[in-house]
Amino acid sequence: FEVAGLHQPGELIAWYTAQRAMRGQAFGQGRSCHVEGDPPESYTRREDILSARPGDTAIFEGSITDLQQRLAARGYIADTGLAVSLFLALRLGRPLFLEGQAGVGKTALASAIAEALETDLIRLQCYEGLDITHAAYEWDYARQMLELRILEASGAIDRSAARRELYSEAFLIKRPLLQAIDPARTRPVVLLIDEIDRADEEFEGYLLELLAEFQMTIPELGTVRAT
Repeated sequence: FEVAGLHQPGELIAWYTAQRAMRGQAFGQGRSCHVEGDPPESYTRREDILSARPGDTAIFEGSITDLQQRLAARGYIADTGLAVSLFLALRLGRPLFLEGQAGVGKTALASAIAEALETDLIRLQCYEGLDITHAAYEWDYARQMLELRILEASGAIDRSAARRELYSEAFLIKRPLLQAIDPARTRPVVLLIDEIDRADEEFEGYLLELLAEFQMTIPELGTVRAT
């Protein structure tokens, strides 16, 4: 990550965030802005420095230019700023927060990157009142009751065994969040959490915790972690 004198991914993120913030302030005041310390003209051609190294495990193993070309092939033109942010999110395995007016291409980016990575796109549409049962998981109570009656009819109910059977994955309905981190998946998916600002504060807090560790605790089953 030796770009513009920076040697660590975190330094590059902090540098890039600072540049974007300063340019944003200048734009808001109706003037142009040149920030000292901008990458050299050859910055976008130095992708070999930022690309995956042998032995690294990453969702995307190409370069920034490769990423832009893949997106372009899917009809999405990403400028250098967006491509760098997306590239870092993929290389570091962290979420990417996109903010902007409706129709600027936030949702389209998720679809394009899923196609570019040849993986699934899972979408969670946020709204006021959204809860865990609609976003993460819920138990199939109807099937559980039916299974319980079958066990009762058999005349041999072991409480511990019955509980383990009733609260097993076979009776678990997986919603988008759980689907995205399902350890049974052989390839990471693209999870789009759309219009997160419409969700309640409590649910936003739950999402932040989930995205920080890519894991979810289900009291009856334990902790589910993405692999």
